[in-house]
Amino acid sequence: MEATECRDAVPGELEKLEIYFAPPEQLNDPLEGYKEIYWSGDNIVWMNFFRHYLLVLALRSWQLDDAMHGEPLATELPVGEYPSRLEDVFIDAYQEMENILKSDEIFQGYATAFAKNENKHYRPQLLYYLIGLHSRFLAIVLTVNQKRGMTGVHFSDDPYDPSEGKEQHLISISHIEGHDGLYRDFESYKQIALAISTFSIKSAHVLPGELQTTQELITAFAPRYLDQIEQLMHPKWYVACFMKECTNSAIWGSYGDNHKGICLKYRVLGNDPYLSLEMNKPVGYGGKGIVYSFQHMHFKEVFYDRDHSEIDFFRSLGNVPNEALAGFWYNDGLGNLSTTSEWFRTDSNDLREKHWNTLDFSLTSKLPQWESEKEYRLVLNSFMDISSKKHRTLKYRFTSLDGLIFGIRTPLKDKLKAIKIIKAHCELTGREDFQFYQAYYDPQTKSIEHGLLPISIHDADPDVDEPTEPKTSS
Repeated sequence: MEATECRDAVPGELEKLEIYFAPPEQLNDPLEGYKEIYWSGDNIVWMNFFRHYLLVLALRSWQLDDAMHGEPLATELPVGEYPSRLEDVFIDAYQEMENILKSDEIFQGYATAFAKNENKHYRPQLLYYLIGLHSRFLAIVLTVNQKRGMTGVHFSDDPYDPSEGKEQHLISISHIEGHDGLYRDFESYKQIALAISTFSIKSAHVLPGELQTTQELITAFAPRYLDQIEQLMHPKWYVACFMKECTNSAIWGSYGDNHKGICLKYRVLGNDPYLSLEMNKPVGYGGKGIVYSFQHMHFKEVFYDRDHSEIDFFRSLGNVPNEALAGFWYNDGLGNLSTTSEWFRTDSNDLREKHWNTLDFSLTSKLPQWESEKEYRLVLNSFMDISSKKHRTLKYRFTSLDGLIFGIRTPLKDKLKAIKIIKAHCELTGREDFQFYQAYYDPQTKSIEHGLLPISIHDADPDVDEPTEPKTSS
């Protein structure tokens, strides 16, 4: 199997026999892992959804305030938190915010409307309404923060006004109630993309210079929130991308540094569709941190002819602790559980398998435009924190590296350097054979083919005699 990774080459990766597993934001397809997420549930889980949005917004406001005083700012929103993890002044402040939200008839109205017939509400529609509600959420947070002296950001004395925008919200609520759940508004995908871009551009300089740190609370919070709460369904994932063949000139041009790169050819184990590669992957915690062990990682073939998977958010919270599910997401505080908690209460093996199959399906589905890649991929995910790059740069055995394919334009100095690196690995492991190939254009197949070079690991040594021309018999 010939392979190419999904980003620019990392210096030293051939020397160290390492493969880097990239997060989705570093891949060149913005639809990597895309899922058609919808929200469908009763009043209990919708009110808890609003409570969670309020909690994450409050936590972010406190993080931003710390950042204004020199503390490092986390790059991601704290979507994995829940109220029982708060302490001291923060739990008291959040409880006051939550009481305001629960008593607000506008939030109650939205929850009731969204819960009607447990209709499906897809991301664009939900985001549209969250953007409309965001200023109301933010007003609650700022009101309590200012009252308790928990922020350096000051607006009016009391920014929260329950009557603010009430008429427009009631119109929105009636629109949601009129949704019969029998169709999807595909036009909303366009409209929300245009609206978000327009809003972010026009509001980029709403705040004075000294308050630019808090800009994200106003302009970008709602879409970021919906993006990042996907983590509550499945752990973060990282991939290393491979290809079944390397005959496409356009692929060599993009991934192969305009044909100047080198393609790594791996010797995989098993037969399709059960191919695997041994990788030294994180498996648990030890006394000195994360522990690694060589294990088989199975290749997943990518398909280009199927629709993206749909997934029900409220019934797929597989990456949320049981404490948070039972005590926050599915509980109304009065002993009543949401209807969406059935999968959690039954603890069904079939439902768990379906849940993880949905993730696999999303990670192996791409648009037809990418079909020329003929991609296979290794997927790395874990309930441990492996976000640091060092935990996602995994070693493989030298025996798994079957050969190197030099591109049509690979510079001679790079070829010689690669051969010397391979020679060092061979001497270290006692390996005597290694295959080097040269890519070339084949006019008959109109593709990039490669042939085995009649060279050895010693041909890059400076003291090797020049090869003589082969003799032919007369």
